[in-house]
Amino acid sequence: MQKILKCALFSVSFLSLFILFVAATFNENGFGGGDDWKAPASVKTLENPLAKFKGNSKITNLGKSLYTQQCATCHGDSGLGDGSSARYLQKYPRNLTTSEFQSQTDGEIFWKIVNGNSPMPTFKDILTEKQMWIVVNYLRTLASK
Repeated sequence: MQKILKCALFSVSFLSLFILFVAATFNENGFGGGDDWKAPASVKTLENPLAKFKGNSKITNLGKSLYTQQCATCHGDSGLGDGSSARYLQKYPRNLTTSEFQSQTDGEIFWKIVNGNSPMPTFKDILTEKQMWIVVNYLRTLASK
């Protein structure tokens, strides 16, 4: 009987360690690594009406302010997906600095901001269309160096 209990305890311990290992390596790119949330193909060509303001310090600062108010709690100050609320969410927020994220078109990123994907809320009733495009421009400044 003791042998069976030891074997069962070992199995439970091994299973627990395995689950922790899988959870820790699930995001191979760090916080918010992989993402299978895809925007529809129709928005890939959506033009950013504020693209000409990329790099404009006034617009960048406004984008940073909006990002800090609306996004940083989950995505973190630097966009790594390590915000103060991230650990409480079912899914880690996306790392916005990766080449995978940054390779999306402005239209795809805008669509994701508009529509949200739980636990990320939809921002269509929180931000104006112009503000969302300003955030898209700001997100481009978070690219990994």
